[in-house]
Amino acid sequence: MKKIIGITLIIVGIIASLFFQKYHGDLIPFPILWMCLGILVAVLGFAILQKGFSLPKKNKVESEIDRLKQEGHKVLVKFEDCNIISNNYHKEVPKGNDYNEQAYNTLFDNKNAVKNVSVLQSRIVYTDKINNYEYVSPLIFKDRITISFILDKYESTNLYIDKSDYKHYYFDLDFFNDYYD
Repeated sequence: MKKIIGITLIIVGIIASLFFQKYHGDLIPFPILWMCLGILVAVLGFAILQKGFSLPKKNKVESEIDRLKQEGHKVLVKFEDCNIISNNYHKEVPKGNDYNEQAYNTLFDNKNAVKNVSVLQSRIVYTDKINNYEYVSPLIFKDRITISFILDKYESTNLYIDKSDYKHYYFDLDFFNDYYD
């Protein structure tokens, strides 16, 4: 991809600089400025081909998780010491994706236009006995019973706590990724 971008910039830069080098019209002012800009675009293309530019491979959250795993205080959390809290609810969502159809159904109160969807949300809560602080996992989109079965299988996980701020932590629940479609 970098190669394509670099070559494209080189070609566009060379064409623009050659065009404005020979340009003597009145329609586009300052042709020398545009010629220089074309040369800069070509140089940028060469730089991308030579050195490339790299996009950050990880976002800030993943970088922070890696930092906590490397530098944080690692606590083994047994799931028998945790509680599971759930917040399951139902909501109505439109059956179709067409906005015109949704508007028509809204105007004429068509009861068959929506479907009832169950939303499952749970969290795992671990209370540290030393500082009496509750560590709460991110949302897990499963019901309490399914989570209980999964936790029985794994028995424990790690909690990574920032050494300078115990309220900054990461609950390592990566094994749940295996249970999502």
